[in-house]
Amino acid sequence: MAVRIAKILLVKCDDPHLGLVEYLNSPLSGMDYSPTQLLMNRSTRTLLPVTKETLKPNIPNNAEKQLNKCKDRQIKYYNRGSKELPNVAVGKNIRYLQNEQWKTGTIHTKAKTPRSFIINTENDTKIRRNRKHIIPTSEHVAYKESIPHDDTDDDVDEDSDTNVDEDSNVDDNVLQNNMDNIGDDIDPDANVDEDNIRNDTNEIDINVNENLMQPVRRSERARTLPIRMKDYDLNYGDEMLRH
Repeated sequence: MAVRIAKILLVKCDDPHLGLVEYLNSPLSGMDYSPTQLLMNRSTRTLLPVTKETLKPNIPNNAEKQLNKCKDRQIKYYNRGSKELPNVAVGKNIRYLQNEQWKTGTIHTKAKTPRSFIINTENDTKIRRNRKHIIPTSEHVAYKESIPHDDTDDDVDEDSDTNVDEDSNVDDNVLQNNMDNIGDDIDPDANVDEDNIRNDTNEIDINVNENLMQPVRRSERARTLPIRMKDYDLNYGDEMLRH
């Protein structure tokens, strides 16, 4: 509604600012006061001639009652085709809407907000849903059991950590001697078979080349040009490039 009024002011008024001032000085539908009177307790000066009495401050009387009356009339016509859904008892098996899927659960309790309920889900968690997202059902709800925590594993881990810490105190000299003796086990006079190495590398190159030479598979679907292209010579550019 507000967008439509703003568009009308921009289209029909030569000066949109003056049109907005005139609109704010006009009484609201169903009330005796304008938006300017509700905001500043008086009307503002416009291009239209007015009396001095309208420009004096005057507190609106019964403005709140008139506004509530307008809201009640809007609620009446808005809910004219609606109906109240029946209440759902606590502990009733239901299906509720979540991520565009209807999942099973039970009613835990009624929420403080109107037409809302607290639901127990299959994972034993609690969520809130509106009545329009709840469907009563007679099917059984299978709750998923939580895996119990075993305290014995923690004790074993603690013992293993202490054992590792105790065994980690190794003499640094022993480690250094082992590192120095690693190179002594290698025989420098050992003969390496270079022919076998060349054969292996040649076989690898042949396999790689065979994989690269395989033809690329293309779709066998018949391709036809659109009807709008039937009057065009699509090979004209290729002929120009050849010449």
